[in-house]
Amino acid sequence: MKLFILMLAIVSCLSAQDQNSSKTNIAILNLDAIEISAQEAQILTKKLSSELVKQGMYTVLDRGEMEAILQEQGFQQTGCTSSECAVEVGQLLGVQKMIAGSVGKLGTIYYVEVRMIDVTSSKIDKTVDHNQEGTIEKVLTVSMPYIAATLSNKQVVEPAKAKEDSTLFVETQSQKVVVDTVVPVAIEKPKELTLFSHHNRGTIIMDGKVLGKDKIVITADNTDVILQEKKWFYTSKPDTVNLAKKKGNTAGVGGNAKEAILSAGYFSARNGESILPAVRLSAGVIRQSANSHELALIFGGLDGIGMFTDTPSATYDEKTGIVVVGGFYEWCYDIELGQVLKIGAGVGTGYMLVREQTLRTIAMPITLPHVTQTVEVPVLNDITYVSFGGPKVRTAIGYKKIFLESMVTFNMGIQNISSQRANLVASEWINLDKNPLENYGNGVSFKVMPMLSLNLLLTL
Repeated sequence: MKLFILMLAIVSCLSAQDQNSSKTNIAILNLDAIEISAQEAQILTKKLSSELVKQGMYTVLDRGEMEAILQEQGFQQTGCTSSECAVEVGQLLGVQKMIAGSVGKLGTIYYVEVRMIDVTSSKIDKTVDHNQEGTIEKVLTVSMPYIAATLSNKQVVEPAKAKEDSTLFVETQSQKVVVDTVVPVAIEKPKELTLFSHHNRGTIIMDGKVLGKDKIVITADNTDVILQEKKWFYTSKPDTVNLAKKKGNTAGVGGNAKEAILSAGYFSARNGESILPAVRLSAGVIRQSANSHELALIFGGLDGIGMFTDTPSATYDEKTGIVVVGGFYEWCYDIELGQVLKIGAGVGTGYMLVREQTLRTIAMPITLPHVTQTVEVPVLNDITYVSFGGPKVRTAIGYKKIFLESMVTFNMGIQNISSQRANLVASEWINLDKNPLENYGNGVSFKVMPMLSLNLLLTL
């Protein structure tokens, strides 16, 4: 009985050896890397090796053992991509078949080409290629199982034709074997999109790589990319977008990213001999470091506002009363030099009212009963100026988010001047335009008033 059991064990062992000896011995060269890193190509090669082992059709030479043999023979795999070189390696390793190929990237599409070479005849037995959109992770989880199954003569569902949320299967004669359980592949048709720069001949940059100038056509996949435009001295802010979700077939580069800005500072203008001080507050946005849009509020005044209703008196010293109030929409285009200096020009439109009164005494001939004499008479200058905006230039110096801004605005508007002298006898004001000899510039005129603003500018 014991002898019978021993004979069965020997027969079973011999049968298993015969079964293993029927498998073809193969070895896999490192896939040649094109526009991807060598480390990524090595990982994909190891994945292909493990998937071929799973298929069970070949005896795959262990990669560690393969590298040890080649190292002992003084053979370097680097640069060994031709069929002749693969055959030479196969002879050194003593295998029947060699697997060689390459993996590369063009735009957003990865392509893998693999061929099986007979070491004895030097002929290519089989070639498999596969294109995969998306990330390199999809090449690992989709392309490698597909290629391994195809090399193993299995009927495979083409990943590009698989329905969304489906699983890639390999058909055998009697059962369905799952190659990879996480391979949902969308059937969406690649979207062609035209990217154009917002500035003439601007350089278009995507994910840190220069794509071209002015206008280019790309294939957009369903992933986020970072777009920027470079022109002259500035590079636009990074704009993260999913191009596949863009409506239409065009997308602008360099005009979408925004930053909020706040500023506050000192505002003044010179009108003749007077300086009109005020406070300027503004809030707005900067689009791509180039176009700033702001709403500004201006208000201010000095003591002496009550003089606007005073009656003549001979005891006045020289005084001034000023009221400034207004609001503007302002646009400016800046050139940014590094992150330190900004130089720009623009225009503002809105409404600003300036009310100014100056009261002083002047020597004036006065005719009294039976005598004419020169006396010091109070004179009131009443100036009303209404501005509707104008061009401006500005310079800002700082670093990254905080700048000291100097801005000169040439506000244009209508000015009305009314000069009056005091009639001390009747305690009333007399308009000087009634006497041509005493005309102090009364009347309405167009006026350009330069205004200076010094602000602290914050970018949020």
